[in-house]
Amino acid sequence: MSDDRSSKDAIQLLFDTYSDDVYRYARVMLANDADAKDVVQEVFMNTFRSWSGFRNESEPKTWLMSIARHCVFKLCGKRKRESDYVTNYEPPYLRDESEMFETVFVVEESMSKLKDAYRQVIMLRHIEGFSVKETAQILCWSESKVTTTDQRAIHKLREILGRDFEEEVAIRNELKARRS
Repeated sequence: MSDDRSSKDAIQLLFDTYSDDVYRYARVMLANDADAKDVVQEVFMNTFRSWSGFRNESEPKTWLMSIARHCVFKLCGKRKRESDYVTNYEPPYLRDESEMFETVFVVEESMSKLKDAYRQVIMLRHIEGFSVKETAQILCWSESKVTTTDQRAIHKLREILGRDFEEEVAIRNELKARRS
């Protein structure tokens, strides 16, 4: 009984500590709040079911993000069969008019234009702060593949932002002016 209680406490601690990180990863990958919340729920249900198999060979966050990656791909596969869910993404309208939120909007939209591998690496390395080694473990890639993909992803994101940033801000400002 005490093992059950300590397992529940450990999983609750993991949830309290890492659920926001799992959500952010899923949100960027799926581009949908509801689906990202479903992934968080699925990750921690899987964590609960497989807790006895966790061998502490990696950090708990690395383990959770690996589970999250599998859940995201499972959901993407399901959605892909239903429709071109990920490629038809349009970010939600941000009501706050500040420049910071406008920038977040443009970056989020630019991220949605990247291929999945690039989005994953940028999310894990630069937003979640995982090391190359941890990212390789999560993605089941070699460290050199992570490094190469990271460099290519950053280059592509800069290219997209450089080309689209000014144009998209101008379009959004024009749309806001029309709404007013």
